[in-house]
Amino acid sequence: MFVFSNLTDIETMLKETGLPVAYSQLEVSHKNPVSPPFIIFTLPEKDTFMADNGLFVNIYTMVVELYSDMPDLSISDKLEAVLAENGISFSQVSQYWIDTEQMFETSYTMEVIRNANSE
Repeated sequence: MFVFSNLTDIETMLKETGLPVAYSQLEVSHKNPVSPPFIIFTLPEKDTFMADNGLFVNIYTMVVELYSDMPDLSISDKLEAVLAENGISFSQVSQYWIDTEQMFETSYTMEVIRNANSE
């Protein structure tokens, strides 16, 4: 299982795909346009694990969203390989067309651990 100390650890790992990566949303402007493919990740849920009368680890549900113009298995394969190389078991939970954005979103969920001492 992937253990992280801060969001930069996750971002660095996901950047191994060679794609732009951001937490929650990309900073997009006229000076900084971003076109697919790119990755957005969030940590929407957290559980704790207690041991020896104290907080031992925090277990986060991480959602990774891959945005692309068209479904492209080579891009998905690259992301999935990076996750597997980092010991992350994942589930692809959805893939759909976002009409307003004119792109596909493929969503993955997984669990990652943050050591309680990192907080």
